[in-house]
Order: sequence, then structure tokens, then C-alpha cells
Amino acid sequence: MTDTTAEHEQTPPPGPEAIAAGGLLTCALDARGEVSCVDLDGEPVAPQPAGPFHGISAGMTHACGIRPGGEVSCWGEGHAGAAEPPAGRFDEVVAGADYTCGLRTDRRLECWGWNGDDQASPPRGAFTAVAAGYRHSCGIRLDGHLACWGEDHDGQASPPTGRFVDVGVGECHSCGLREDGTAVCWGCNPIADEGELPGPDGRRHTPPEGERFVDLTVGYQSTCGVRADGTLRCWGHDAVLQAQAPDGPFVAADLSFYHACALREGGPAICWGFDQAMAGLQDIPGIETHGFVDGDPIGHSCPFEGVGLVYLQQGRADASRDQLQRAVALAPDEGVWKYKGLARIHLDQGRPDDAARVIEQLREFAPADQDLGPLTREIEAARR
Repeated sequence: MTDTTAEHEQTPPPGPEAIAAGGLLTCALDARGEVSCVDLDGEPVAPQPAGPFHGISAGMTHACGIRPGGEVSCWGEGHAGAAEPPAGRFDEVVAGADYTCGLRTDRRLECWGWNGDDQASPPRGAFTAVAAGYRHSCGIRLDGHLACWGEDHDGQASPPTGRFVDVGVGECHSCGLREDGTAVCWGCNPIADEGELPGPDGRRHTPPEGERFVDLTVGYQSTCGVRADGTLRCWGHDAVLQAQAPDGPFVAADLSFYHACALREGGPAICWGFDQAMAGLQDIPGIETHGFVDGDPIGHSCPFEGVGLVYLQQGRADASRDQLQRAVALAPDEGVWKYKGLARIHLDQGRPDDAARVIEQLREFAPADQDLGPLTREIEAARR
């Protein structure tokens, strides 16, 4: 979830000037500064403001852009005020999952939207860059040192010392680019699963050794670096191929939950990963899409679980039910575990009705050996 604005050239390239890969939407910025956004169903995201813009960023269900005068506009389904920017002028805006942060022209940070883990409560001081992720954020101070805030259960908001020129954040990990071009990551770092692209120690978020990068982008559970020659090197979770980088050269990239996109210099942009996340992108001029055909056996339930959970939280029961059925069919234990976890979160946060809705839907597809009784009784007791 990073701002991928490319430098404007004398002759506009056939591809977009910038592209932003969000959770349930993807946006592209053309040479005129106009924005085109589509959701997972391939439908245009509405309301969609007229340009011009010179930078865009996409979160889970909303997107934001900076106008030439520095004003920020946001659109989409911005929960908890994530799509309601403050007045004033900004140099950068980044959309997190359900919140947004911006770097004002006076170098102060300001964030808005969901703030349940203090991810939208930046520290004071002057900064040169900011990154927003799932439940935590990071910024680069004027002296190059990092400051992070928000959820820190896995150490993702506890950055290393030293000077950095770039920073990105995902769900539970963060990565920074040092002045010498080496990448450093911190936070959760489990042993890589079969089929993933692990680091040299076999773990998911350990950067490759001996590599130098000029740009870094961090997604939900993946990371990609752009080398000086424009090629990409990616590592991390690869359940939907978003870490399988295509051939470049590229000038910038953006990783999301289920797909990735990269800008070519003087050529079309390319997006790859989970096909459902790229529905409708082929209708945007200058974008090529490469992924697996929706429905092919991929051996992972993560894409269907993630999309289904978001649909369920949005009250889109029919759309969520389709994703849940596919997730449980692919990986029964993992799919059921994720949905039981969501019910537990609702229950712990004092929302037993929402928890009951999750369990009611899960009961339709859960294998017979999955015992939902204890959690169901706990939810029923809380609803009395």
C-alpha cells in the first residue's frame, strides 16, 4: 500500500503514470491525471472524483489522491472516516487498510480513519515519508531514522536503528531501505511455507543477501524490491503468486493482499496474482494482467478466506458465503480456524450479534468433525 507515482516525462508512456493495488480495489492514474478504479467484481468504484491528481494510494476499500495544489481527495468505502481527509496541503498520502496517513507540506504527519490500535496517531516531529499498513504505520524522520506506531504484537512497530531512505509496512511485518540500498525487515517472520519465496534463512520476511535496491514495496505478507536495472526481487508469502515477479524493467511496484502491480518505463503496467483481485483491470488502457485462472486448484485458501472475511464484515452475506465455501473446500481446518477467529474477535469486542452472524454462515460449510458448540454457547450467553 504505497504511493507509486512515476516521474512525468515529455512524452507520456502508453502505460499509467501510477498504479495502486488495494485490498478490494485497484486504481490507475493516466497521463492526464485522471483516475480509474475497479473493485473485485470489475465494477468502477463510486464515487470517483475527477482529476487531475499526481499521486494515488489504495487501502482495503478506499483510495486517496493528491491534487496539484496539495489537497487530498479520497473515495470508495472509507470506514471510520478513512476517506474523509482534513483540509490543507500535503506532499504525500498513503492509504492503510481502513485508515489514511499524509505528510503535510510543513513535514508534519496527520492520519485519519480507524484508530483502534493507535495506527492513526503519529508522533510529533518532522518527517520525509510515511507508510500505512494493516494496523501499524511507520515514518522516516528528517535525520533518516525511523518511527513506527500502532499494533506491535510481533515487533512490527519496533524499527531498527540507523538511517533509511524508504519504508513500507504490511500486516505484521515492516521493511526499510538503508542508504546503501540494502533491505531490512522486522516484525513477524515465520518459517516459509511450501511454495513461498523465503529469505536466506528459510523465513518468510528475511530479505535476500547481497542485494541492493532503489525502491521497496511491502504488501500484506510479501515484499518486493526494485533493483537499479529495473528488475524485481520479491520474497514472502506466495499463496496467490503475488511474489512471483515478472520480467522488467520496472520503475515502481505496489503489493496488495492478493495481487501486485508494477510500472514499466515507457510501456504498459503489469498486474499479477489472484485473478479475482484483477477483475476489470484489462479494461483500463495500458495495464496487462497475468495470474491463474479463477477456480484452478491453487492449494491455498488464503485468497478466499481474506476476501470472504471482508465481505462478511461489510454485511455482504451472499458474496461472503461464496468465498467461504471455496476456502473451506480447499483447506477445511484453516478456513474454519480463520472464521472462528473472526467470531472470537467480535465477541471480545462486545459484538455478539456479529459473532453469531459469522458462526451461522460457517455452520453451512464446516466439516462434521469441527465442533462449533462451545463458541456458539458462549456467543448465545453474551447475547442474553
